[in-house]
Amino acid sequence: MDLMQLPADGRAAGQARAVVRDRLRGWDLEELLDTAVLLTSEVVANVIIHTASAPSFAVARDGSGVRVDVVDGSPAPPHRRMHSATATTGRGIELLEDLADDWGWTPVSGGKVVWFRVGSAGADPSGEPTPVSAMGPAPAPASPLGRYAAGGESTAATVRVELLDLPVRLLAATREHHDDLMREFRLLALAGQPAGTDVPARLLDLTQTLGVRYATARSRPDAEVDRALEQGLDTIDLAYEVPPAVVDSARRLEAMMSEADGLCRSAKLITLARTPVMVRFATWYLAQFTDQIAGLPATGWDGPLDPG
Repeated sequence: MDLMQLPADGRAAGQARAVVRDRLRGWDLEELLDTAVLLTSEVVANVIIHTASAPSFAVARDGSGVRVDVVDGSPAPPHRRMHSATATTGRGIELLEDLADDWGWTPVSGGKVVWFRVGSAGADPSGEPTPVSAMGPAPAPASPLGRYAAGGESTAATVRVELLDLPVRLLAATREHHDDLMREFRLLALAGQPAGTDVPARLLDLTQTLGVRYATARSRPDAEVDRALEQGLDTIDLAYEVPPAVVDSARRLEAMMSEADGLCRSAKLITLARTPVMVRFATWYLAQFTDQIAGLPATGWDGPLDPG
């Protein structure tokens, strides 16, 4: 596979689109051009937004079709996000499943390859690619705080934290809002310092913190929540084994989200601020970790089940 290196910024998707467009026209495969360009753009953009790594990619003839491989620096497998129709992120796997004739991912040293085929496939001399359901080397253990979890937590002594009567739809809405917010901060970070003198200093600071330092996605334990959504459940109980250091991560996360809410309310960001119910839920959620690690009993959620 002859890989082409792309920059770790907003230019990457455009450069990849141009290469795919030129190659398909040269191969007289213009009937596949729109789909291949769209999927290439989506996969490459997801690398930039979610992994903070410089992607590389290859495009090759595959029988009467074309195969595109995109390599990134994150070992985390692709994961479908159960977001609403209005979300600004979380559509990559849905597009691949709807438009590609075949797709999957393969773990490689230091990251993974996400590949897709458009059009009829020919013989693959390298063998069949790893299907998306196949797991490579085990990724880092998921943390309920996702990317905000402190490094090295998995080797620390742990405490059992229970989240009782967790409101499934409210958690899903909060998760979706957070992903939209992180996407906006990542795009701001990729664009560099905004022009003009009216940009609040804290927005620049948060852009660097959330858009660069915490840009790389870390696995979240979403599977149980997604199953509950599919089953139409209102609430579920979850339990985590977490190290005491998660308290500092939880406090840091709440402080940053409160600052981001202020920027959203003042129209410095496109993403809307969290609703009062979402703020109350986040406070309860993080307090369960700090309180139970301190030895206090779990208290279930007793508020609304929807974000309001």
